[in-house]
Amino acid sequence: APTTLSEVIALRTKLKRPPFVLGDTAKGMRQAAYETFGGKASSLIYLGNVDELNFIEESHHNLIFGAGMRIDDICTAVRKRADKLAYAEELAAGISTLAQRHVRAEAGWAGNLMITRTGFPSDLVPCLLAIDAKVTFVTDNAHHEEEIKIEDFKQGHV
Repeated sequence: APTTLSEVIALRTKLKRPPFVLGDTAKGMRQAAYETFGGKASSLIYLGNVDELNFIEESHHNLIFGAGMRIDDICTAVRKRADKLAYAEELAAGISTLAQRHVRAEAGWAGNLMITRTGFPSDLVPCLLAIDAKVTFVTDNAHHEEEIKIEDFKQGHV
């Protein structure tokens, strides 16, 4: 499994459209989820060991989460900052309704969001829309970032 973002991007380039996984909570619907990537996936890229994707930081009264963070970790981080973030309790309450606790403990927030690219709905999107969230991501190299509002994060746009 890759340990740096550069390694992730190199693997993505080398392999034929490999799905990225963290908790792989889509495995129960793997055929429907992964066949949209041009056929059944024979390779997966695990993101759990990539330090650059496993972080939570504060910046100008905003929280920034790495793509390797699990949904439960996000919820805990938001609750811990209830005194700093006006929307913290409501956001944490919304996030805590996603799936079951054991799924939230394994599932990554970014994977929940990215599954929307296949046409499958993300139950995290309403929470992110409510706080006017933005997503920053890399495409072809680890140094070039793009940013998009959640409201514009739709199938075919990312």
